[in-house]
Amino acid sequence: LGRRCRDASPRVAEERAAVAQFDAKEQQYVAEVHRHAAHRERAGMRDHLTHDALMGMQQRIAQLSVELTPMRERLERLRCVPPDAELAAMAIEDRRRRIRHTQREIEAALGGVTAA
Repeated sequence: LGRRCRDASPRVAEERAAVAQFDAKEQQYVAEVHRHAAHRERAGMRDHLTHDALMGMQQRIAQLSVELTPMRERLERLRCVPPDAELAAMAIEDRRRRIRHTQREIEAALGGVTAA
């Protein structure tokens, strides 16, 4: 047993040295992460400007544009006055409201990109 303890002592010292080295490396990496985050912040990089966020916005804008096209086409068809002018005026106003809402969503999505 005494010999085993003596043999283990250098290994324990080596393990402790390795743990100390890992601790030092961890502190170095944490400091590096903080330094890079501060650099990104100074450079104006925000989370909503990441590639994934921008791609998500692009998909949403494309989807809204696809939704907007048939609304505009229907609005153009409604411009021809049908027999019930009051109903047509309500339908036209509803379509205009929908178009304005969709355009505001697109502008809001684009505004988030241009504001930063």
